[in-house]
Amino acid sequence: MLPGMVRTDVINHLHVSLARCSFVYAAWLEGADAAGHADAYSDIDLWVDVPASAVEEAFRVIRSELEKFGTLNVEYHVSHPDPHLHQRFFRSAGLPEFWFLDVVVQEHARDITFGADDPVHVLFDRASVVRLTPSQDQLTMEIKRPAVALAAQRWRWVLVEKELRRGHRLEALAYYHEEVLAVLVELLRLRFCPGKQGYGLKHISRDFPETVVRRLESLYARTQLSEIQSGVEESARWFSQILSELIPERLDVD
Repeated sequence: MLPGMVRTDVINHLHVSLARCSFVYAAWLEGADAAGHADAYSDIDLWVDVPASAVEEAFRVIRSELEKFGTLNVEYHVSHPDPHLHQRFFRSAGLPEFWFLDVVVQEHARDITFGADDPVHVLFDRASVVRLTPSQDQLTMEIKRPAVALAAQRWRWVLVEKELRRGHRLEALAYYHEEVLAVLVELLRLRFCPGKQGYGLKHISRDFPETVVRRLESLYARTQLSEIQSGVEESARWFSQILSELIPERLDVD
């Protein structure tokens, strides 16, 4: 690492470099830096908004800036489910090994609004890209739609029951984690941190109240056939309770 180099220096270098590019409409930080709890192990989560035609040019600018600190030893492309988002991970040999730069270049056509509690730190915004604090109706719908979708997956929990009856412990355990607990965690995210869908167990100890984390730990610790059965039953009760809190008018919860 360069002498005296600190995390804010890296961010400032990227900020200045991107701000010089007229095709970059906005740049902001998410994750630990935006939330104010970055430590020596935290990624730097950088988002950039550009026209669709300038996506590769934006990555070129970022790559060039990072190479000033040392040779790049990681440039990993991620296939993102949203066609307007292009994600890559970078790491420079001249920076601490845990300082991955997680970059998402967003096509300007993408429409997004951040909730009041979403961690976002705007570096610059020339086109009012980063819109904050949606209306209460928007917030309600942002929670209801994915909650209904998660409830629709509940039928797959029967896959656990099938393997339990067969006495197949490993298969039952796999389905218990994938179909029951993973869906329960996503519903709990809607309840406690709706801006962080799709994170799974990442940052779970920070995102959820301690009592919720401990209850999840108990569910994940169940590995025997009888324990898995009781875990499914407890998960079902908890799922229904959280779903009724998110969608009070829903009457057909189990």
